Amino acid sequence: MSSSSLGTLVGYVPQEDILHPSLTVLEHVLHSARMRMPRSFSDNYKSTVAKATVENLGLTPKAHFRVGDIGKARFLEVSAEDQA
Repeated sequence: MSSSSLGTLVGYVPQEDILHPSLTVLEHVLHSARMRMPRSFSDNYKSTVAKATVENLGLTPKAHFRVGDIGKARFLEVSAEDQA
């Protein structure tokens, strides 16, 4: 496997939480989408992807909870990495 193709297969998840506890689940995933997706993608598209990510993870009922108030912070970090 070449090193250039490795970047598309491997993601990095830090060991320490990097989530801002005052953001909601959806706000965090949307922020991650805005930072990681190309600028050429519209904000509407990024928002759609963020909402779909939250839904696919079964977090829709907690989409408007603050990250600090739910027990799935590590799960959320991994999900944010997956959508990139």
